[in-house]
Amino acid sequence: MPSGISVTPDPLLGTSLVKRLSALALMLLAAASSASAQTSTAPIGVTAKVQSAVTLSGMIPLDFGTGIVPGTPATITPASGGRIMASYNVNTQLSLPNTVTLTRAGGGTVLVTLSCAQSASGASPAPTPFATDCATGYAATLVANARTDWWLYVGGAITGAATASVPAGNYAGNATVTATYTTF
Repeated sequence: MPSGISVTPDPLLGTSLVKRLSALALMLLAAASSASAQTSTAPIGVTAKVQSAVTLSGMIPLDFGTGIVPGTPATITPASGGRIMASYNVNTQLSLPNTVTLTRAGGGTVLVTLSCAQSASGASPAPTPFATDCATGYAATLVANARTDWWLYVGGAITGAATASVPAGNYAGNATVTATYTTF
């Protein structure tokens, strides 16, 4: 600049430029933050299949005791007889045969007619009899829509005629419990 000339800056011009630059910076920041706030969503399906699980455990045998006098009937109620626990996570039909033939090593058979009952407890003094016979079974449903433990009780009757003419000895057999259910 030539000597003797002085330039005085205009305070309004400088302030106006600062204000304009600040406003521009704010607009750029606002545009950038609104662009990053944009989202898009879509669902992803999630599935699981829980397999059916049915187990039978805790078997207590049906035992007619120390001896049956030949020709004398013998009866054991389901509450005093054998029992087994069914654990299941799907509605299940539980059944047993109506009769079991006991055999003795060396020959001889004794027919036992079974009676069946059920209860939520393995120590029920009065389990509920099956609505029909043992072979038709019991429709065990889930309790509270969760895995359930349920007990089957088995009693039996031997007629006097079944023991009148058979040899003395130990007779044994099995009543097979069948659990029928839908598999997943």
